[in-house]
Amino acid sequence: MSSVPSGARVNILTAFERLQQAHIEPIPVNAALVQEAWTVAERCGFARVYDAAYVALALREEATLVTLDGNLSRSPAARLVTILSPADFAPSA
Repeated sequence: MSSVPSGARVNILTAFERLQQAHIEPIPVNAALVQEAWTVAERCGFARVYDAAYVALALREEATLVTLDGNLSRSPAARLVTILSPADFAPSA
């Protein structure tokens, strides 16, 4: 079993604290959301509905999509919703 370096441990704990402070509301998946995701997938040329589901939900909720997926943030979906990386929220030095 390997140990986590102390710097990484601090980063993980900080990220977890920020996540707990975020205003995150669970949204149930239903047939309407699946249909919206399918439409987004077709519109954006996605091979999978998986990525489109996040975009469809952001559209429905009029929310910003935050993801580590660089491909998604550079995809045609970026014309539909605002897509940011967690790094965009990093405190400035």
